Amino acid sequence: MPSTSPLDETELTEALLITKEFETNADFSCHIEAEAVTRNITIFEMLMEYCTESDIEPIAVAGLITKDLKEKIETEMQSLNLLKPKKVK
Repeated sequence: MPSTSPLDETELTEALLITKEFETNADFSCHIEAEAVTRNITIFEMLMEYCTESDIEPIAVAGLITKDLKEKIETEMQSLNLLKPKKVK
């Protein structure tokens, strides 16, 4: 009979790892924005660095980004000509 053991680190989901570090989406978004300012990089670059440093896929943090932060990322990308501006109808 196999023995039951605590979850291995590899069995933890990316979402669980993230939520252990941040209590809310707002906490995560504030952390990313503050780190971007501190490191003098774009918010998008900071998100990618966070994913790389935490060894997680970027899609895993998509649900943790607040609407306000998404809008800031969109504005950054438009100012860098990496995203077309939205057309106003």
